Amino acid sequence: VIEKVELDEREEGAVAQVAVRGSPHQLIAPRIIAYEVAVEYIYDVCASCRELLSRREVALVQIRSTPRSLDDLTKKKILNIIEQEIFKLKDKKIGFISNIKQLKSGFDIYTTSANLARHLAYSVHSQLPSHIIETAKVAGIKDGRKIYHMTYSVRVITYKSGDLIKTKEGEMMVISINNKFINVQDINSKKYKQLTISELLNNNPILIEQ
Repeated sequence: VIEKVELDEREEGAVAQVAVRGSPHQLIAPRIIAYEVAVEYIYDVCASCRELLSRREVALVQIRSTPRSLDDLTKKKILNIIEQEIFKLKDKKIGFISNIKQLKSGFDIYTTSANLARHLAYSVHSQLPSHIIETAKVAGIKDGRKIYHMTYSVRVITYKSGDLIKTKEGEMMVISINNKFINVQDINSKKYKQLTISELLNNNPILIEQ
């Protein structure tokens, strides 16, 4: 059992005076033994802090909207999603957010980890009607291996019920929209269709001003 520890600090390090009490056998009375231990100071930062301080950006989450700009409520929701996910991951060594730029067209979120960027992008995607595109660009070569800069583009759909849109298949009216599907009605045939967000975007929709 450690009885006492006293630390004598010096420029080159420190000396710890440690007193321990114990017995090798229950029939032998315990005694106290003192030790002197040299403590060497190494002034450095841990790998995680070094990464945070260096602000190395290796991946980007690019959040944009179509056809309308993001409203204040949606912007707030996106920032809340990011904040919640960062809190959930605080004990995991998955990287850091080095910068968040709020633009008229959306957000640019810079991270020090492609895994973190991907996680954040898909967290936003799962809670908003959106589509994701992943792209990789060679940023350099290290130890004979290519280093990639990853971009995760999240396109948030901002159509509303009652919107008229023009697609490859003709004019349609938006009936409803959720995180995965958009329900529309063909203006000419009056038939209803359910499209995924990806299917809608592949039809190159154009919002008809009313």
